[in-house]
Amino acid sequence: MPEIQSVDRIIHPRWLVTDSHARRLLEHHSLVVAQGRIVDVCPSTVARQFYRAPWVHELPHHLVVPGLINLRTQAATVLFRGLFDDPSETRLDAQRRQTLERALVSEDMVRVGVELAMAELLRGGQTCFADNYLFPDRVGDAALAAGLRCHLNVPITMQETAWSRHGEDALRRGLNTLDRFKGNRHISTGFGIDPPQTLTDSLLHKVATLAAELGAPVQMPVQCTASERAESLQRFGQTSLERLDQAGLLTPEFQAVHVTHLTEADYALLIARGVHVIHCPISEAKRHSGLAHSQRLLDAGLNVALGTGCVADHNSLSLLEEAKFASLVGKLAATDSRALSAWTCLEMMTYYPAQILGRADLGHLNPGAEADLAAFALNQISTTPVHHPISQLLYANHGLSASEVWVGGELVLRHGRLVHIDEDAAIEAANTWMRQHVAC
Repeated sequence: MPEIQSVDRIIHPRWLVTDSHARRLLEHHSLVVAQGRIVDVCPSTVARQFYRAPWVHELPHHLVVPGLINLRTQAATVLFRGLFDDPSETRLDAQRRQTLERALVSEDMVRVGVELAMAELLRGGQTCFADNYLFPDRVGDAALAAGLRCHLNVPITMQETAWSRHGEDALRRGLNTLDRFKGNRHISTGFGIDPPQTLTDSLLHKVATLAAELGAPVQMPVQCTASERAESLQRFGQTSLERLDQAGLLTPEFQAVHVTHLTEADYALLIARGVHVIHCPISEAKRHSGLAHSQRLLDAGLNVALGTGCVADHNSLSLLEEAKFASLVGKLAATDSRALSAWTCLEMMTYYPAQILGRADLGHLNPGAEADLAAFALNQISTTPVHHPISQLLYANHGLSASEVWVGGELVLRHGRLVHIDEDAAIEAANTWMRQHVAC
């Protein structure tokens, strides 16, 4: 008879998704965790008989899924939530927004905003996020304190900001950040560069060279609007994608954000280069920048993930809300009700972003994976009855409804309450910042 094994944690949910890519949904199976990793997935009767742990979590009404991964955020912009809603689309209004944002952004603003953002991310079941904003070191430090994983895309811009004076300065500071977090288990790094029409060919080539030398990914919004594509053709005689390809940036390490305006030639180029794609459909819709054709890109074999983008555009960091909207508009874009199913959207929050980050140990809950997972109670009014747990999670669930979240086997959200973040203090700090800096 097998000996009883001692482990760190045992989690007994009603439903368990171990692998969204394989569409593997188990019922009455348990996760066994030791040293921050999944060591076994087995029927709950077996786990109760052959494993013992100091921490045993009974989740009789819950669906447990791999921790959600948000691949495009500007976390600190939670402090701009609602500030720029429903503007007219004139160039003057855009300039006013840029001027106001430039005046408000500071290291203290990022500190306050990121703390609030971490709380929102965790309550939405997110265990990892990719951030592209100023003062990335502050974001990385906050993520470590909160127990979250973070991919820092250090911001490369030619404009003077509160963080850097110009493009070369941004590169210098960014390289320092990459070096500081090198080898960190929870923090990975890459380059997050401004849209191509704002950058010189020289800077694009320099980023491409550094990224290749360092093996660092590059994330960039590209061809977000029809006007951007037309402007690139007029100024450079090439589309943005053609220009990036010429600079050597379109590689399997490149993450193209939005790409809502694509011709047949553009699709062919993305597919040929094996580029990754990140869609932020709520932000794209709110700014009427275009409609993403995610299913077409997935069918072509590309990795497509979701992000919430700038909170000033989206108003939320809920990835589940993003996924539901992605599914709905994805069906419209494909003129096919089967497009972007609930399972596919779960893949776009787990499996595909892990692939894009190059993390074979994330995005699933098979033995050997990091124990990053989220539990959602499905015995709520809005999720009852449960005909299909994955559909309930995506279409009937509320965006900030995780009950438990673990990162690397550590419990960071317990019964809907944050373990490492003082939620009330984070809210008060955000309100204090608003009173001090924004005239109502």
